[in-house]
Amino acid sequence: VGRVGNFSSYSAALPRNRRSLSSAPRRQGGLGSFSTRSLSGGASSRPRIAAGRCPPSRCAHGFGAAGVGFGGRGVGFGYRVGGVSGPCTVTPITINEKLLQPLKLELDPNVQVVKFQEKEQIKTLNNKFASFIDKVRLLEQQNEVLETKWSFLQGQKHRKNTIVPMLEACVGNLKKKLEALGCKRAQLETHLKAAQEALETSKKMYEDERSQRTCAEKEFVALKKDADCFFLNKAELEAKVGRLQEEIDFLRVLHE
Repeated sequence: VGRVGNFSSYSAALPRNRRSLSSAPRRQGGLGSFSTRSLSGGASSRPRIAAGRCPPSRCAHGFGAAGVGFGGRGVGFGYRVGGVSGPCTVTPITINEKLLQPLKLELDPNVQVVKFQEKEQIKTLNNKFASFIDKVRLLEQQNEVLETKWSFLQGQKHRKNTIVPMLEACVGNLKKKLEALGCKRAQLETHLKAAQEALETSKKMYEDERSQRTCAEKEFVALKKDADCFFLNKAELEAKVGRLQEEIDFLRVLHE
């Protein structure tokens, strides 16, 4: 019946730090025209205001809706008008312009303090997490070092098992050499005793020879004195012989 009227809408959203407004074009006139406006402010309790109006129409059917409400802790109210088929007129809706003004939303100063505290807590948690990661890396490095040491010690155990028989054989050879050296020591001790006895006899012989030498030296000194006396007597006798020879020669010359 007739033609359907156009539809237009206006909406405004007011969050904490931004405002947005969206609209759709609206053409006046026609049958069953409908227009609506909505205003909302975002906060911890978001108040919303919605309003709609439908201009008078001449046609058979149409509908209109209007409402005003505040969500959260505020007071809300609203009403709705539904159209019916048949010739009708929609009552105009009046809106308080004060309600369409932007809401003055003041921020709680405690929110900034809480945000700062949250940031500090996040920083401390990040530092703790970084230190925890460093500790985990250090423990991983220590674990690798311990694993290498463990593998090295296990290899040393296998080497010890292979070295023990070699060491036992070396100890056996050394014991045999020690026994041979013991036998040689007994022989050397007998030789040492014989050498000591020979040394004692040679010492006795040396002492005897030394005493004999002293006696011989004394005899030599005595013989030297005797020889000196003999040479002196010989010189005196030779002098006497010379004098006697001279006397003989003198007497011979006299008798001749």
